[in-house]
Amino acid sequence: MNTGQMQYGTSAWRGEKSGKPKPSATRTLMVIAQVALCTAAYAQSNPALPQGPPASGPDPNAITLSKRVDEVDVVFTALRGNHSVVSDLEAKDIQVFDDSKAPASIVRFESSSDLPLRIGILIDRSDSVLRRFGFEKEFASSLLERLLNPAQDLGFIMPFNDRPALAQDLTPDVQRLTSALHDIPNGGATAIYDAVLRGCQTLETKNDRTTARRVLILITDGEDNMSHSKDKDAIEAAVRANALVFVVFTGPYDDFVVPSPYLNMKKLAESTGGQILFGDKKSRLQKAFERIETVLRSQYMIAYKPPEGFAPDGSYRKIKLECKRHGIHLFYRHGYYSARSTE
Repeated sequence: MNTGQMQYGTSAWRGEKSGKPKPSATRTLMVIAQVALCTAAYAQSNPALPQGPPASGPDPNAITLSKRVDEVDVVFTALRGNHSVVSDLEAKDIQVFDDSKAPASIVRFESSSDLPLRIGILIDRSDSVLRRFGFEKEFASSLLERLLNPAQDLGFIMPFNDRPALAQDLTPDVQRLTSALHDIPNGGATAIYDAVLRGCQTLETKNDRTTARRVLILITDGEDNMSHSKDKDAIEAAVRANALVFVVFTGPYDDFVVPSPYLNMKKLAESTGGQILFGDKKSRLQKAFERIETVLRSQYMIAYKPPEGFAPDGSYRKIKLECKRHGIHLFYRHGYYSARSTE
């Protein structure tokens, strides 16, 4: 969908983007252009000459392809039985299984709270959320103001009804993000899974080589009635993007008969390493956002080499983490797709 065609009276909803390339990209283009000019004449007289710049030494700003070093990183959260966050784990407390096998080695174990954040707010703006829509935007704005560090973090805003639309692309500017949230109109049907797919694409389309935590915060009542994609498509997209999905569930909930929308959203969240939180009331919504903030400031990252015999063939491999301490529950993505070798 071309968000540039959507006109809602604000620049955020017109999806305006700067066409100015980053400085490193500009230098790379200049180098390529200079090499092309120098070789153009000879290339015309010798059709067998391979096209493109010669291998005359690496350009430090150029994008190169090389064989990937096999390493899997898993961001996880540890909670006690009372749901309080555990912040004192060590590498010896965690056991890793990759397709039911122990990894070849543990490469790193660290708190990931200092890693840059890439956060997408996916907010349901359909007819069914009208009563809560105002304070949902208010609390989401407050979360971004508290959580994002403009020096290293980026966020985007993606409202959705029968289709997702990018109200504000990835930016460190918190004011632009909150303004985009406040300008979102209400109405329409609901396409949750399509929104998650589009959110994952937004996280992946940037030429961002920074090691960062990718997070989608999905605010919805869970009543999907318009998506072209399925729940499994959304989960696969999040796993491939290495994105945690936190669902703030704003729909009704009955302790005796758990509604299917809640179960669907719980599966989506926990399959990606995220959590589902209640937000059907203003007080619960505030607690949900406070919880997300606490969790994102209290995460761990463990990186390991896959077991002997690992093949970079693009297949799906299951991940299992276990805590050797009693009574601690771990939230993490349940698997990954092994990157294919570029050789």
